[in-house]
Parts: sequence; structure tokens; C-alpha cells
Amino acid sequence: MMEDGKKIYDNYGITETKVLAVSIRNPRQAREAALAGADISTLPMDVIDSLLVHYKTMEGMKKFTEDIVPEYAELLGR
Repeated sequence: MMEDGKKIYDNYGITETKVLAVSIRNPRQAREAALAGADISTLPMDVIDSLLVHYKTMEGMKKFTEDIVPEYAELLGR
């Protein structure tokens, strides 16, 4: 529904209007709002926290730190 409103604004060149996504309650809804073109979203802190942690991100960070170049390890004090 939100993407319909955004598309109408875009079709008619209404550029001064911003789309606000409210009552976002989980990461899926946050993603859908972003994909629909929301300019602003209101999110509870627990949703923001959950957006910052993903198992693939954690997996990548672990692999990266395992492959760390010795010079970087020295800079980081590891």
C-alpha cells in the first residue's frame, strides 16, 4: 500500500512530500518500508538493534578477523 502512494507521488512529480513509515515492529517491516521508498521510518530501539545484527554479518566478521593481516593485528593490539 505504501509503495502505491510513493509511486503516485513520483508519477506526478510531487517532490516536496516525504513518505513516513510508522508502527514498524520488526526487521521485515523495516525492510519492506525501505524497499517501498519510505523517506523516514519510526522504529523501536529493539528493531534497530536487531537490524544491526545478522548471522551472515557475524559470520563474515568472524572470517575477516581470522584472516586478519599481521600488520592490522598489530595496529589493533591483537
